[in-house]
Amino acid sequence: MKNQQNDKIELLEHIPLFKGLSYEQMLAIANVAFFKTYTEDDIIIAENVPSRFLYIICSGQVKILKSSKSGKIKILGFLTAGDFFGEISLLTDYNPSATVQCKVKTKLLILGREDFLNLIKGNFEITQRILAETSRRLYHADIDIVDLSFESILHRFISTILLLAKKTHEVESNQKIIDIPLTHKEMAEIIGTRRELITKILSKLKKDKYIEISRDRRIKIIDVKGIKRLMR
Repeated sequence: MKNQQNDKIELLEHIPLFKGLSYEQMLAIANVAFFKTYTEDDIIIAENVPSRFLYIICSGQVKILKSSKSGKIKILGFLTAGDFFGEISLLTDYNPSATVQCKVKTKLLILGREDFLNLIKGNFEITQRILAETSRRLYHADIDIVDLSFESILHRFISTILLLAKKTHEVESNQKIIDIPLTHKEMAEIIGTRRELITKILSKLKKDKYIEISRDRRIKIIDVKGIKRLMR
C-alpha cells in the first residue's frame, strides 16, 4: 500500500496540474485517488453520459471524439501522459460533450468529484491551471471550426500535424516527430474529409520530401519551415 502511495505521489509530481503542491497535499490526493488501466479502444467517458471523475493519464494515449446528428465521428484531438480530462463534468452539471476512447493501452489516475472539489477549494493555483487548460482546448476547437469552414484540406492537414507536433521536441534542426501513430481514417476524422484525400496528401508530401512515415504510422516532419510555407 505504501509503495502504491509513493507511486501516486511520484506521478503527481510530474503532472503540471499539481506542480508546486506540498508533500502533504500530494499525499492527501494519493489517499483518495486510484489507478485503473484501460485497453485499446475502451471507452472511458461517453458523450452525454454522466461522469463524475477527473482522469489523469499516467501512460498511453486517448482520443477525443464527437459525433454529429448524422452519426459521423470527428476526432477533436489526442491526449497523452501528463494530460487530464473530465474536469468539465466535475465543475458543472453538464454531461460530457464528447467521448474519450483509448487509442492504446492506457493507465489512469482517477479522482472523484467530492475529492476533486475539496482539492481545488483550497488551491487557487490548481483551479487557475484547470481553467487555463480548458480555455486552451476551447481556443483550439474554435480555430478548428474556422479551418473546417474556410481553409483547404491541405491547409487543414498541415495545421493539424503542426499542432500535434507542438507536443514533441525537435529531433533535429527543422524536424519533428508526431509521437502518436495515426491511421489514414483517424486523420480523415480529425480534418473532416475522406480517407482517400488524406492518402493523396500524404503521398504528395512524402514525394516532395516534407514528411516521412514510419512503419508504426508515426509522421516525421523533415522540413518544418518548408511545410509551413505551403500554407501561405
